[in-house]
Amino acid sequence: SRQGLDAYGAATWGQFFIYQGFNRHAGWMHTSSGVDNVDEFAVSVTPSGSGFSYRHGQRQRAVTVKPITLAYRKADGTMGSRTITTYATHHGPVVRAEGDKWIAVALMNRPVEALQQSYLRTKARDVAGFLKVAALKANSSNNTLLADSKGGIAYLHPQFVPLRDDRFDYSKPVDGSDPATDWKGLHALSTLPQVIDPKNGWAMNVNDGPWWAAGKDSPKQAAFPRYMDAAGVNPRTRHAIEVLSASARFTLDGLVEAAYDPWLPTLAELLPGLVAAHQDAPDPARAEAIALLGQWDCKWSLASTETSLAVSWAEALWAKGSESAATQGIPVQDWMKHQATAVQKLAALDEAMARLTADFG
Repeated sequence: SRQGLDAYGAATWGQFFIYQGFNRHAGWMHTSSGVDNVDEFAVSVTPSGSGFSYRHGQRQRAVTVKPITLAYRKADGTMGSRTITTYATHHGPVVRAEGDKWIAVALMNRPVEALQQSYLRTKARDVAGFLKVAALKANSSNNTLLADSKGGIAYLHPQFVPLRDDRFDYSKPVDGSDPATDWKGLHALSTLPQVIDPKNGWAMNVNDGPWWAAGKDSPKQAAFPRYMDAAGVNPRTRHAIEVLSASARFTLDGLVEAAYDPWLPTLAELLPGLVAAHQDAPDPARAEAIALLGQWDCKWSLASTETSLAVSWAEALWAKGSESAATQGIPVQDWMKHQATAVQKLAALDEAMARLTADFG
């Protein structure tokens, strides 16, 4: 554009900037972060005069009351309005009640800086330029992988990370009456887990924690507060590390080939349990399927019956464990590996066989 935008890539709904892509000098990609930076604070509210107050430490603080009027078009085409009364503590807006407590939510509310950061990074020419833009601290949900034409590479953690007392579990509502739970400003960029020009020569993220972003050159989890990451490891983490560690130097074609590496590590971990379950309770109706999966190298291909069968089985087993895993707050694949019973594993195989027969004969 005549204003200086010269970038190519993907935009998301409603955006007039490139969310992830490249310009003439640098490229950037975003992944979902597991950082915990949206917190809930439970407070005890009591009537006070014509409003409400809540305890915070040794004193009562007034609940902020703000009417918001919304305009809307009525069925007959004329305009109407409705006024909604909103409440807020110093933590943020009240969003619900839980028992006898009001729950206030704290999260990033920096729309101008967020727009600036999203637009200005499309003009960054190198890693240093990205870091300068990141100083706006208005990215709250995305990890950033980037590279420049000078050979610089980096993994950047979201820059909007509130500084908190790590004694408290911020994955659940904390006691908003205790001043020790309050946010204490934002982390400095230098205190965030990041990777800049690692010695190993690569940086990656697969919607997992930053602790594997550069192999042995990754940030050390023990050196950071718990709230820096709630995602942990996922099935792609091990795969990415193995693929990227397999070569000291990639050509562009070699990198594309690595991106389509066919190994399926989660199935490699799960299938031995299915085979063992069948051995303990053999059934001729399952024998052919078990024989296929038992000798499979867990690599997909277009002609692989094993891939179709194994993925269908894993999806059926996933469905059986998703609710329990969510209740426990654990990844479904962990439930599949450690908690699924032999009966559930075999029943999932029966369902997969029936599905493939129904769909493809």
